[in-house]
Amino acid sequence: MTIFKDAKLVFPNPRTPIKKVEKIIIHHPVANWSVERTHRYFIDSKGWNGIAYNYYIQKNLSAFYGRSTAKQEYQGAQASGWNHKSIGVAFEGNYDVETMTKEMLSLGIKAVAELCKRHSLTEADILPHKAIGQTACPGKHFPLKELLEGVSKELKAPKKDNSLTLYKVQVGAFINKKNADRLAAELEKKGYPVYVTTK
Repeated sequence: MTIFKDAKLVFPNPRTPIKKVEKIIIHHPVANWSVERTHRYFIDSKGWNGIAYNYYIQKNLSAFYGRSTAKQEYQGAQASGWNHKSIGVAFEGNYDVETMTKEMLSLGIKAVAELCKRHSLTEADILPHKAIGQTACPGKHFPLKELLEGVSKELKAPKKDNSLTLYKVQVGAFINKKNADRLAAELEKKGYPVYVTTK
């Protein structure tokens, strides 16, 4: 089950699907805006087809789909020359001048790890925007090392199996209830949990 929510963003034009995701690019928007406000900014101020990022992590500890949806990754406008083969994850804030809370980092680790699993990627496939473009993004105070270490741990953690299968052993079936009770008593003496039923 995904941790991402649908912000129900409306895009002015059709979006272009991504055929194969090869990298995850980490960003900050240099603003403390919600996913909706960020979406409107890119449409109204930039004239773009909506939010630049595929995913958006908010300070209120909500993770949202941006350009992408639950069923499809779409090309964003987050990394020139890379949009056709990467998805961008933005963390609300300006990490040139502020630091991230532990709670937001924890959510970000879970979110990015989920995307890695979805696309068969590792922490080595996660890049800061500045690694591929002329920018300081995601900011000098962004906890990139901690993010990568956390994602690595998430990817190596054993899968949890919440299902529990029980196997029942039937010892006998009797027409006479006294015979059923006698066998039940013998089994109880040996320490087995027993019950007699007519079903």
